[in-house]
Amino acid sequence: MTDENEAPRAAQLLPAPAQGGRRRLSLRRSRSRPPPAPRLRFLRSARLDTLIDGVFAITLTLLVLDVRPPETLGPGGLLHALLALGPEIVSYVISFALLGVAWLAHHLGASLVVRSDFTHAALNLLALLVVALVPFSAALLGRYPAEPLAYTVFGVHVATLSLLYSLNWQHCARGHCLVEPDLPPGVAARITQMGVEATAGYLLMIPVAYFAARWSLALYGVLIVVALLELARLARLLEGLPAGAAATPTADGRGPEQAG
Repeated sequence: MTDENEAPRAAQLLPAPAQGGRRRLSLRRSRSRPPPAPRLRFLRSARLDTLIDGVFAITLTLLVLDVRPPETLGPGGLLHALLALGPEIVSYVISFALLGVAWLAHHLGASLVVRSDFTHAALNLLALLVVALVPFSAALLGRYPAEPLAYTVFGVHVATLSLLYSLNWQHCARGHCLVEPDLPPGVAARITQMGVEATAGYLLMIPVAYFAARWSLALYGVLIVVALLELARLARLLEGLPAGAAATPTADGRGPEQAG
Protein backbone atom coordinates (compact mmCIF):
# COMPACT_ATOMS: atom_id res chain seq x y z
CA MET A 1 0.00 0.00 0.00
CA THR A 2 1.43 3.38 -1.08
CA ASP A 3 1.98 5.98 1.58
CA GLU A 4 -0.25 9.07 1.22
CA ASN A 5 2.77 11.41 1.48
CA GLU A 6 4.51 9.67 -1.42
CA ALA A 7 1.53 9.86 -3.78
CA PRO A 8 2.11 13.43 -5.02
CA ARG A 9 5.80 12.68 -5.52
CA ALA A 10 5.06 9.58 -7.52
CA ALA A 11 2.57 11.46 -9.64
CA GLN A 12 5.35 13.73 -10.83
CA LEU A 13 7.26 10.86 -12.41
CA LEU A 14 5.60 10.27 -15.74
CA PRO A 15 6.81 7.89 -18.43
CA ALA A 16 8.08 9.60 -21.56
CA PRO A 17 8.85 7.89 -24.87
CA ALA A 18 12.42 7.82 -26.08
CA GLN A 19 14.24 6.65 -29.21
CA GLY A 20 15.07 2.98 -29.63
CA GLY A 21 11.89 1.76 -28.00
CA ARG A 22 13.18 2.50 -24.52
CA ARG A 23 11.16 4.37 -21.96
CA ARG A 24 12.55 6.90 -19.54
CA LEU A 25 11.15 8.87 -16.66
CA SER A 26 10.76 12.62 -17.03
CA LEU A 27 10.50 14.79 -13.95
CA ARG A 28 7.67 17.31 -14.30
CA ARG A 29 7.73 20.37 -12.07
CA SER A 30 4.94 20.50 -9.56
CA ARG A 31 2.38 23.22 -10.10
CA SER A 32 2.58 24.16 -6.44
CA ARG A 33 6.28 25.09 -6.72
CA PRO A 34 6.80 28.89 -7.01
CA PRO A 35 8.46 30.17 -10.20
CA PRO A 36 12.14 31.17 -10.01
CA ALA A 37 12.84 34.75 -9.00
CA PRO A 38 13.78 37.03 -11.91
CA ARG A 39 17.45 37.91 -12.22
CA LEU A 40 18.59 41.47 -11.55
CA ARG A 41 19.16 43.16 -14.86
CA PHE A 42 21.41 45.93 -13.64
CA LEU A 43 23.92 46.36 -10.86
CA ARG A 44 23.29 49.09 -8.36
CA SER A 45 25.48 52.06 -9.30
CA ALA A 46 25.20 53.71 -5.87
CA ARG A 47 27.38 51.04 -4.27
CA LEU A 48 29.88 51.34 -7.12
CA ASP A 49 30.12 55.11 -6.59
CA THR A 50 30.75 54.54 -2.88
CA LEU A 51 33.64 52.20 -3.70
CA ILE A 52 35.09 54.69 -6.18
CA ASP A 53 34.94 57.55 -3.68
CA GLY A 54 36.63 55.40 -1.05
CA VAL A 55 39.52 54.39 -3.31
CA PHE A 56 40.06 57.98 -4.45
CA ALA A 57 40.03 59.23 -0.84
CA ILE A 58 42.59 56.65 0.30
CA THR A 59 44.84 57.24 -2.72
CA LEU A 60 44.78 61.02 -2.28
CA THR A 61 45.82 60.53 1.34
CA LEU A 62 48.63 58.12 0.49
CA LEU A 63 50.19 60.64 -1.89
CA VAL A 64 51.39 62.87 0.93
CA LEU A 65 53.15 60.03 2.75
CA ASP A 66 56.04 60.23 0.31
CA VAL A 67 56.72 63.86 1.24
CA ARG A 68 58.75 63.48 4.41
CA PRO A 69 60.64 66.12 6.38
CA PRO A 70 64.44 65.88 6.20
CA GLU A 71 65.97 63.65 8.85
CA THR A 72 69.51 65.00 8.62
CA LEU A 73 70.71 68.48 7.79
CA GLY A 74 73.54 69.11 5.38
CA PRO A 75 75.93 72.04 5.20
CA GLY A 76 73.19 74.35 3.96
CA GLY A 77 70.96 73.72 6.96
CA LEU A 78 67.20 73.31 7.01
CA LEU A 79 66.54 75.67 4.11
CA HIS A 80 68.71 73.64 1.77
CA ALA A 81 67.02 70.43 2.91
CA LEU A 82 63.56 71.89 2.31
CA LEU A 83 64.55 73.08 -1.15
CA ALA A 84 65.74 69.56 -1.90
CA LEU A 85 62.17 68.39 -1.28
CA GLY A 86 60.96 70.59 -4.14
CA PRO A 87 60.59 67.79 -6.75
CA GLU A 88 58.65 65.60 -4.32
CA ILE A 89 56.32 68.44 -3.36
CA VAL A 90 55.71 69.37 -7.00
CA SER A 91 55.07 65.72 -7.86
CA TYR A 92 52.58 65.51 -4.98
CA VAL A 93 50.71 68.63 -6.12
CA ILE A 94 50.57 67.50 -9.76
CA SER A 95 49.44 63.98 -8.86
CA PHE A 96 46.81 65.26 -6.41
CA ALA A 97 45.47 67.67 -9.02
CA LEU A 98 45.35 64.99 -11.72
CA LEU A 99 43.43 62.64 -9.43
CA GLY A 100 41.11 65.49 -8.54
CA VAL A 101 40.43 66.11 -12.22
CA ALA A 102 39.79 62.39 -12.75
CA TRP A 103 37.37 62.32 -9.80
CA LEU A 104 35.48 65.38 -11.04
CA ALA A 105 35.30 63.98 -14.57
CA HIS A 106 34.02 60.65 -13.28
CA HIS A 107 31.24 62.19 -11.21
CA LEU A 108 30.15 64.56 -13.96
CA GLY A 109 29.76 61.56 -16.23
CA ALA A 110 28.19 59.47 -13.47
CA SER A 111 25.50 62.11 -12.99
CA LEU A 112 24.22 61.14 -16.44
CA VAL A 113 24.35 57.37 -15.84
CA VAL A 114 21.04 56.01 -14.52
CA ARG A 115 22.01 52.34 -14.19
CA SER A 116 24.99 50.03 -14.38
CA ASP A 117 25.90 46.69 -15.91
CA PHE A 118 28.78 44.23 -15.69
CA THR A 119 30.98 45.94 -18.28
CA HIS A 120 30.47 49.33 -16.65
CA ALA A 121 31.44 47.93 -13.25
CA ALA A 122 34.44 46.02 -14.64
CA LEU A 123 35.84 49.09 -16.41
CA ASN A 124 35.45 51.10 -13.22
CA LEU A 125 37.35 48.44 -11.27
CA LEU A 126 40.15 48.52 -13.84
CA ALA A 127 40.28 52.29 -13.49
CA LEU A 128 40.50 51.94 -9.70
CA LEU A 129 43.41 49.53 -10.17
CA VAL A 130 45.24 52.31 -12.01
CA VAL A 131 44.18 54.96 -9.49
CA ALA A 132 45.61 52.95 -6.60
CA LEU A 133 49.02 52.87 -8.33
CA VAL A 134 49.30 56.65 -8.67
CA PRO A 135 51.27 57.04 -5.39
CA PHE A 136 53.95 54.76 -6.85
CA SER A 137 54.27 56.79 -10.06
CA ALA A 138 54.23 60.04 -8.10
CA ALA A 139 57.01 58.81 -5.80
CA LEU A 140 59.05 57.70 -8.80
CA LEU A 141 58.66 61.12 -10.37
CA GLY A 142 59.54 62.96 -7.16
CA ARG A 143 62.69 60.96 -6.44
CA TYR A 144 64.05 60.95 -9.99
CA PRO A 145 62.99 64.32 -11.46
CA ALA A 146 65.75 64.30 -14.07
CA GLU A 147 65.05 60.80 -15.42
CA PRO A 148 62.90 60.71 -18.58
CA LEU A 149 61.88 57.14 -17.76
CA ALA A 150 60.13 58.36 -14.60
CA TYR A 151 58.08 60.77 -16.71
CA THR A 152 57.34 57.96 -19.16
CA VAL A 153 55.94 55.75 -16.41
CA PHE A 154 53.90 58.63 -15.02
CA GLY A 155 52.61 59.65 -18.47
CA VAL A 156 51.59 56.12 -19.43
CA HIS A 157 49.92 55.78 -16.04
CA VAL A 158 47.69 58.85 -16.25
CA ALA A 159 47.00 58.26 -19.96
CA THR A 160 45.80 54.74 -19.16
CA LEU A 161 43.49 56.09 -16.48
CA SER A 162 42.06 58.66 -18.88
CA LEU A 163 41.62 56.01 -21.59
CA LEU A 164 39.73 53.67 -19.26
CA TYR A 165 37.31 56.37 -18.21
CA SER A 166 36.85 57.37 -21.84
CA LEU A 167 36.07 53.78 -22.84
CA ASN A 168 33.71 53.49 -19.89
CA TRP A 169 31.78 56.56 -20.97
CA GLN A 170 31.58 55.36 -24.58
CA HIS A 171 30.13 52.08 -23.31
CA CYS A 172 27.52 53.92 -21.23
CA ALA A 173 26.55 56.32 -24.01
CA ARG A 174 26.51 53.81 -26.88
CA GLY A 175 22.87 53.57 -27.87
CA HIS A 176 21.96 55.34 -24.61
CA CYS A 177 22.09 51.92 -22.96
CA LEU A 178 23.08 53.20 -19.51
CA VAL A 179 22.35 56.91 -19.71
CA GLU A 180 19.13 58.87 -19.77
CA PRO A 181 17.42 58.38 -23.18
CA ASP A 182 16.74 62.12 -23.41
CA LEU A 183 20.45 63.01 -23.18
CA PRO A 184 21.31 65.18 -26.21
CA PRO A 185 23.75 63.44 -28.57
CA GLY A 186 25.91 66.55 -28.64
CA VAL A 187 26.56 66.31 -24.91
CA ALA A 188 27.56 62.65 -25.13
CA ALA A 189 29.84 63.39 -28.08
CA ARG A 190 31.46 66.30 -26.24
CA ILE A 191 32.29 64.14 -23.22
CA THR A 192 33.79 61.51 -25.52
CA GLN A 193 35.89 64.18 -27.24
CA MET A 194 37.15 65.48 -23.90
CA GLY A 195 38.31 61.99 -22.93
CA VAL A 196 40.16 61.51 -26.22
CA GLU A 197 41.82 64.92 -25.94
CA ALA A 198 42.93 64.28 -22.36
CA THR A 199 44.43 60.90 -23.24
CA ALA A 200 46.29 62.36 -26.21
CA GLY A 201 47.61 65.24 -24.09
CA TYR A 202 49.03 62.91 -21.46
CA LEU A 203 50.68 60.75 -24.11
CA LEU A 204 52.30 63.82 -25.68
CA MET A 205 54.02 64.54 -22.37
CA ILE A 206 56.13 61.39 -22.74
CA PRO A 207 58.38 62.51 -25.64
CA VAL A 208 58.64 66.01 -24.15
CA ALA A 209 60.38 64.53 -21.11
CA TYR A 210 63.25 63.26 -23.26
CA PHE A 211 64.00 66.78 -24.47
CA ALA A 212 63.08 68.92 -21.46
CA ALA A 213 62.27 66.83 -18.40
CA ARG A 214 61.95 69.81 -16.08
CA TRP A 215 59.36 71.41 -18.35
CA SER A 216 57.14 68.36 -18.32
CA LEU A 217 55.77 69.10 -14.86
CA ALA A 218 54.93 72.64 -15.94
CA LEU A 219 53.12 71.29 -18.99
CA TYR A 220 51.18 68.90 -16.77
CA GLY A 221 50.08 71.96 -14.84
CA VAL A 222 48.83 73.52 -18.07
CA LEU A 223 46.88 70.37 -18.93
CA ILE A 224 45.30 70.38 -15.48
CA VAL A 225 44.16 74.00 -15.83
CA VAL A 226 42.71 73.30 -19.30
CA ALA A 227 40.93 70.19 -18.00
CA LEU A 228 39.41 72.12 -15.09
CA LEU A 229 38.14 74.82 -17.44
CA GLU A 230 36.59 72.20 -19.72
CA LEU A 231 34.97 70.43 -16.79
CA ALA A 232 33.57 73.72 -15.50
CA ARG A 233 32.10 74.42 -18.93
CA LEU A 234 30.61 70.93 -19.06
CA ALA A 235 29.12 71.37 -15.58
CA ARG A 236 27.39 74.59 -16.67
CA LEU A 237 26.11 72.81 -19.77
CA LEU A 238 24.68 69.96 -17.70
CA GLU A 239 23.01 72.40 -15.30
CA GLY A 240 21.16 73.90 -18.25
CA LEU A 241 19.75 70.56 -19.42
CA PRO A 242 16.15 69.56 -18.65
CA ALA A 243 15.66 67.51 -15.52
CA GLY A 244 15.00 64.30 -17.46
CA ALA A 245 18.15 64.63 -19.56
CA ALA A 246 20.53 64.73 -16.62
CA ALA A 247 18.78 62.52 -14.13
CA THR A 248 20.53 61.53 -10.96
CA PRO A 249 20.15 57.90 -9.84
CA THR A 250 18.16 57.23 -6.71
CA ALA A 251 19.71 55.99 -3.48
CA ASP A 252 19.44 52.34 -4.52
CA GLY A 253 21.09 52.94 -7.88
CA ARG A 254 17.91 52.90 -9.97
CA GLY A 255 17.06 55.49 -12.53
CA PRO A 256 13.94 57.61 -12.27
CA GLU A 257 12.06 55.35 -14.64
CA GLN A 258 12.79 52.41 -12.32
CA ALA A 259 12.10 54.14 -9.03
CA GLY A 260 8.36 54.47 -9.57
